[in-house]
Amino acid sequence: DAAGNPSLPVSVTVRVLHQPLTVSITSPANGAILKGSEVDVEGSTSRELHVDVDVNGQPATVQDGRFTARVPLLEGPQTLRATARDAAGRTKESDPVSVRIDTLEPLITIAEPADGLVTENDTVRVAGTVGDATGVTLLVQGTPVPVVGGQFSTEVSLAAEGETTVTIAATDEAGNTITKTVKVTLDRTDPTLNIIAPTDGVVLSGVPVVVQGSVMDSTLTTV
Repeated sequence: DAAGNPSLPVSVTVRVLHQPLTVSITSPANGAILKGSEVDVEGSTSRELHVDVDVNGQPATVQDGRFTARVPLLEGPQTLRATARDAAGRTKESDPVSVRIDTLEPLITIAEPADGLVTENDTVRVAGTVGDATGVTLLVQGTPVPVVGGQFSTEVSLAAEGETTVTIAATDEAGNTITKTVKVTLDRTDPTLNIIAPTDGVVLSGVPVVVQGSVMDSTLTTV
């Protein structure tokens, strides 16, 4: 100072940062189609200093340069972004990750056969439409069936006489599944008809004639 008094020595420790602050989302992948309304997000960030990370405003757990966060998202196309802030005051935002949230099951409409159909043919045509916001995988009786322009059709074998349950199952890209069934009866057996009255060869004195009898069949029968 002006009186000639020397100052005490003062030391300052300065840490020089050698690496830029980084942050990136590693899961889910860009373009992913997801089923839940909450998404588990994982990613990586710098380890040089303490870093806080949030994903779409949701705080993440950060450990050893990795972070995880559970983020609520609405139905439809959504964007994920992670933001990192380190102890030096630096801020970094990740590249955006686009995802689609799909919590709705596909919609199946069966055009044919009608439920309860009775047929003498050993095959039945199964046709209809299926719709979803994403791609759909369709199985009829466990066998994959192509879906073209939202429409499908295939032939199903009726292996044995009697009732067969035909199962149509659709699964979208998010894993949402719906199953519908129709019942079809294969009937190749003639009805059994028995006339009780009048007896064969009887002579009648007038008309009308009352005919009585019975009919037996596994399905509804018209006489």
